[in-house]
Amino acid sequence: MGVRFLTSYIIENDDKFLCDYDLQDTKLIIDGSSLIFFLYEHYKIPHQFGGDYDIFARRCKEFFNILTQCNVTPVVVFDGADDPNNMKLTTLEGRMYRQINKLSSEKEEFFLPHLSFVTFRQVLVELDIAHVASLYEADKEIAVLANKLGCPVLSNDSDFYVFRLSRGYIPLACIGELVPKQNATSGIPTFYLKVKLYRSEDFLSKEFDMKDDEYMLPVFATLMGNDYFDSRGITLSLQRNPKYMLRPDPKEPQNIIQWICKTDFISGKTAFWEIWRELPENMKFSKLFEESVIYYQDIKDFAIVKMDMFLYGNRNEDYLRRSAVNEDNDYTETSMTLYQRKSGNLSEVEDRDGNLLPSWFVESSAKCDIKCSFFLNIAINHRLIFKPQKEMVKSSSSHSCSRRIRRYIYSIVLGSKDTYVEENDRMEEHPRKYFVEPFDKLPIRANLASIPELSHTDRVNLLYAALGVRPGAKVTMDKKLNRSSEIFILVSALWMKNAKPRITERHLTTLIIGVLVLHAKELKQANKFAMTDLPQHLYRDIVKAMQHCACIDSIVELGRRFNKSETSHCQPNHDVHAYTQFQSCYLHTLYLNQVLQSPVCIPSPSMTLNCTFLYKFGLHLKNERYPNRYITSLLGDGSSIHNIFKKWKAAVLVSSLERSLMKKV
Repeated sequence: MGVRFLTSYIIENDDKFLCDYDLQDTKLIIDGSSLIFFLYEHYKIPHQFGGDYDIFARRCKEFFNILTQCNVTPVVVFDGADDPNNMKLTTLEGRMYRQINKLSSEKEEFFLPHLSFVTFRQVLVELDIAHVASLYEADKEIAVLANKLGCPVLSNDSDFYVFRLSRGYIPLACIGELVPKQNATSGIPTFYLKVKLYRSEDFLSKEFDMKDDEYMLPVFATLMGNDYFDSRGITLSLQRNPKYMLRPDPKEPQNIIQWICKTDFISGKTAFWEIWRELPENMKFSKLFEESVIYYQDIKDFAIVKMDMFLYGNRNEDYLRRSAVNEDNDYTETSMTLYQRKSGNLSEVEDRDGNLLPSWFVESSAKCDIKCSFFLNIAINHRLIFKPQKEMVKSSSSHSCSRRIRRYIYSIVLGSKDTYVEENDRMEEHPRKYFVEPFDKLPIRANLASIPELSHTDRVNLLYAALGVRPGAKVTMDKKLNRSSEIFILVSALWMKNAKPRITERHLTTLIIGVLVLHAKELKQANKFAMTDLPQHLYRDIVKAMQHCACIDSIVELGRRFNKSETSHCQPNHDVHAYTQFQSCYLHTLYLNQVLQSPVCIPSPSMTLNCTFLYKFGLHLKNERYPNRYITSLLGDGSSIHNIFKKWKAAVLVSSLERSLMKKV
């Protein structure tokens, strides 16, 4: 939840609180959300036009390959839903309001692109990296997991300066260079990452002259202020030592430290109780103070998911054996194998109405097979808080385009009952709450309890129905098209029908050419055009079309020409806004597919969208006098790749026209 100004205090005194550390030969618990933001900043990944997911995926792989070189085994943990006690609601809404205000800024602002998490998780699956989601905020669960596995934490969250982590905390900002080191015995070079390590016991010793105390740092952090406890405006004066008064100011942590030292508490626990008694009860300060301190102090076990057991329960036996060898933890090869049993790994989780959520749904959330934060916020809080994107501030939010798909999701998760989901979004430059109801009736009856019993055909039909296809209707006239192609066509048609401002044929042409460019580049680099063992993140129809295509090199060159890094500020225009709306349609289609237990393979965003290319090539196409002739010349008239382009484009245009004639739901 973050301690105000604590990070800046630590970094300003890094020689005092941080020590040099060679990161190698260990597990490493990684705060997934923090890492995604770090990678964008560290690698300067382009985001000015809405997200270059192929570049993002490549940089993610580079980072994890560096860890592999250092013999570091990463374990990635993600946040879950907002806590139903709503203690952070004001903070979350405030962040959204500030992001909305940044949309009008004349300077370049960072907005995390829509599909970053989806792309990141695809990389984790592809590289077989262990990952799991906490059902609620992950910080405390990460601390518990790190201590159980006996390894450090990597994050940029200031809460980790407070938790008592047995192997310390590595701030993401303090990651250095990869360094080769010669092994004196074998002569084989090994590698380590130069980082800075923080240990809470060092802070405790140097600031409070204490060797071991589980309460003092939580008390100090709470007086600094966080999402639970706002210390500003209170005055502390203890009865036994009234001459020392404190008006906590998070910008002056040294004053808080000095006051604690002057007051001369016997222990941190004594400080906790004496301060607790002095806080004004009529403003609930004492209760909030207590909850904050306990949050930091109580990290002995997990709250809901037994993450250590659950994390490795679905891994293969070889991985479990590797994880259990030469590690300073309590596990043995025998006990790790026992974790494959599912029972006891999850506590019962209730929705907002007190009904138990199905175990498959909770388990899928923890495994990241479905987006935990999205689905549990619907099921438990009946609320979503959307983060603004690179889009035109004078237009509706990009999420308006995909509301139909979300209504299907709400119907499945909540049931067709008298309820709604509060969507916190924006209308132009103003925050706005939309109260969105599920559909009264779905073409196929489905809820969370019944999903596992539905046939594969029924689940596919539900997905297609959400995208505007009546049960039994044809998606395209070409029966040879793969389902992933059909999903792209249907998402594109929904986008063309609902996007505001209106989408033009040029936008559609550019989008399809962008997919072709990404595949040509991927296949050229891998030098693999065979259909056997084809990765799931590719469109099979495009790979098949490119097997004997003479224009591959020219398509790759087209990508290079219109995909140069952009560092200048880009005020979002119609083109940028258009592709951001497509991303929202794509994202929520993927979420619907997840809750239907993935009956269709939806390729990765890294093979679908590079928004820098879309923006620049779109401008180029706009200036072409005869754009259709240009595309024909580019792809080769009558070539297999030109044929797949024409099939996709024609199918989207026909489907979007049919929807325009249908009655709006």
